[in-house]
Amino acid sequence: MDERQAQIRERAGLEESRLNQEFIDWLRKWGTPILLVVAVLAVGYALRDRWHKAADTKLDGGFEELAAATTGGNSNPDTLLAIASEYDGHASISSLARLEAADAYLDALRRGIKPGSVLKQDKDHVGELENPEDVLTDADRTDFLKRAGDLYQLVFDQTSPKPGQQILTLNALYGLAAVAEGRQEFDKAKGYYEQIAKIAAANSLPAHAALANDRIKRLPDLQTLPRLFSKAELPTPPKREEPPAPTITPVSGPPSAPPAAPAPGATAPPSPASAAPGSPAPASPTSTPAPANPTPDPAAPPPAPAPK
Repeated sequence: MDERQAQIRERAGLEESRLNQEFIDWLRKWGTPILLVVAVLAVGYALRDRWHKAADTKLDGGFEELAAATTGGNSNPDTLLAIASEYDGHASISSLARLEAADAYLDALRRGIKPGSVLKQDKDHVGELENPEDVLTDADRTDFLKRAGDLYQLVFDQTSPKPGQQILTLNALYGLAAVAEGRQEFDKAKGYYEQIAKIAAANSLPAHAALANDRIKRLPDLQTLPRLFSKAELPTPPKREEPPAPTITPVSGPPSAPPAAPAPGATAPPSPASAAPGSPAPASPTSTPAPANPTPDPAAPPPAPAPK
């Protein structure tokens, strides 16, 4: 029995030794490749994390540049299009930049001057252009409408098939409708508004659907708008004549009366200033002389007797 247990222990030891030797041989064969794979995975993960951080940094920079380019209300379409080209494919920066550039063209059409035009600020020339050549011509208006329409159409084509970008698609359709209204193509504008209402209803955006339907109702009013004339087309107003200043004649006062001459034989009373010092003051002409026999006052005390 003891011999059999010893054999079992010996065989177990041999089996364990064989397994250990096989594991050592396996490590010698595959240990280096496994370590290389682990190292490659670690380096790849580090590079991936670094790439994501660089992409986030660039994305933040793109939004900051877009915000800076649209600040001030007088955006330059060329600057916005450069941002769109630089950040093409980074989230929605390119689409937003193209929409802003198209809006800048439409804003220039509404104002009648080129984007980036500078107005004078002095009180005598308020609202006048620093450069008179910045006024839009008919050729400029046609060109700006075409540029705005192409940009809106590009944004619509890029965003309409993608989920989660319905707001960008709606903004592009609003722009296309505005371009159609500017060309007086009111049937096309109505079609764009109908597309807006359809997309808004499918994505639970009732405010956009109501706005599109309201603009469809207002389309006939746009066909009868009066023309707005530019300042150069208006006649020169007549010069206002200032009334003559009134003539003021000085008024002289009444002549002063000469002093009255004294009567003959009358002696002028001496003035108080010419009286001799120490002399008594003259009695007032209005003073009343005391009575010779005054009536005694019963309430007054009796007079003291005179000394003998």
